[in-house]
Amino acid sequence: MLRDAHVHMTRLPSFIETVSILKSKKVAAVSSACAPWEWPILEKLSRSFENIEAAYGLHPYEIGSNYQKDLEKCLDYLKQNPDSKVGETGIDRRFPGYAPKEEQESVFIFQAKVALEFKRPLIIHCVGDYLRLFQILSSLGYPSSDSPIHLHRFAPKKHLLEPVLSLQCHISLHQDSFKGNDLALFLKNIPEERFEFETDADETFAPKETPPEETANRLIKRLEQNFNHFRELLDSNN
Repeated sequence: MLRDAHVHMTRLPSFIETVSILKSKKVAAVSSACAPWEWPILEKLSRSFENIEAAYGLHPYEIGSNYQKDLEKCLDYLKQNPDSKVGETGIDRRFPGYAPKEEQESVFIFQAKVALEFKRPLIIHCVGDYLRLFQILSSLGYPSSDSPIHLHRFAPKKHLLEPVLSLQCHISLHQDSFKGNDLALFLKNIPEERFEFETDADETFAPKETPPEETANRLIKRLEQNFNHFRELLDSNN
């Protein structure tokens, strides 16, 4: 079965029909709900379609003035859905609260601790300082075989290889991940089963008027392109 490791399914046009079409084509997806308004929608969707794996988190962009209450609500969804994942969560230099010990870091630490406590996969978003996130994870007790780290839309850089190996991270490859020359180094050092493929599709992926069949086909085509590119690189490095 083809599997999208990271998509924002509830933000796609006609997402219920799109999910139904994906199911008929044997395509599964991990759908991340990153804002409070998405959590109940994803819960209903994932309970209705077995090809949708839910992940509940609070994204750096979605941190508001009442983020402590939002985190408690997110915790409730994780408790009520024992098969769900945590995230996406992380830090992003483009948004407020990015500096050390500010809001983004507090929100990230809360979710990382929850993933450890609940023994759930942790989906990480980072625009900025990966090494800072890795240091935080190490201080919290990662790596953990019960709570694997999934680096969403990862941009491979040579200086990140050692901590990625140390933390036993899974790497989710988006089409942007293939830019640059350092991915080959990761392919040589990380087991193939720790690589995943994603579209990161959201409301920008297809216009609102796009028919569900076309949206589903776009997702499948993007996944197949990423997978084939990965296989070509893997073969060329063997």
